Amino acid sequence: WNLDSGSSVMVLEGVVAGVFSQDGRYIFGLTRDCSVKQWDVGSRTEVRHSNHSGNIKHGDVEAVDAQGRYCLEKRWDKTVLWDTTTDKEIWHYPSEGEAETRSNSYVTYAGFSPDGKYVVRGSSDGTLQFLDIGTGHEAKRFTGHNEMIWSVAFSPDGKRLASVSGDISGFSRYSSDSLLREWDLATGAQLRTFEGFTSGVNSVAFSRDGQYVVAGGRDKAIKLW
Repeated sequence: WNLDSGSSVMVLEGVVAGVFSQDGRYIFGLTRDCSVKQWDVGSRTEVRHSNHSGNIKHGDVEAVDAQGRYCLEKRWDKTVLWDTTTDKEIWHYPSEGEAETRSNSYVTYAGFSPDGKYVVRGSSDGTLQFLDIGTGHEAKRFTGHNEMIWSVAFSPDGKRLASVSGDISGFSRYSSDSLLREWDLATGAQLRTFEGFTSGVNSVAFSRDGQYVVAGGRDKAIKLW
């Protein structure tokens, strides 16, 4: 979209997730089978199409990184990192030798950190994990939510993270953790808690200057802080 005019600039069909490259020149789009398409923003033309063999049969494709090299598959019991250039699985967490300690939890969110160092994994028990993208091992963990984590956002300066949680199933009219929490990425300390939603919160984003954070909930409210 053009932010000034509100008009549509490009329509990318069949895409379930997308991201701008770090220099803003390209858009990487991800299809349901983890194939990656790359478009030049200036010319609005497709410049790359990485086909996937269709190995993803068990979960949902969640994200593509800012270089278009990796994509994430979210299964209920694990997170899988794929190399889109070789069509190979790189690792999955938890691995066979790394049993999941929270047997009753399942994966509710998976994404990449902006610096490309971590896969961020949210769980139904409210835990946020940072997995080393090279090894798939847990590097750090944030705890504080007590319900499912649905989305996270990194501040533009890379120093803070916002996460949202709650029950968005529709079976409960009130969620005990309908909150937005802000974290210090370096220390894992919780900086602030934002309240006001009456049901689960399922989306969050920072403004480009990092001065504001916006979130949307199942109660159809959008709040700006």
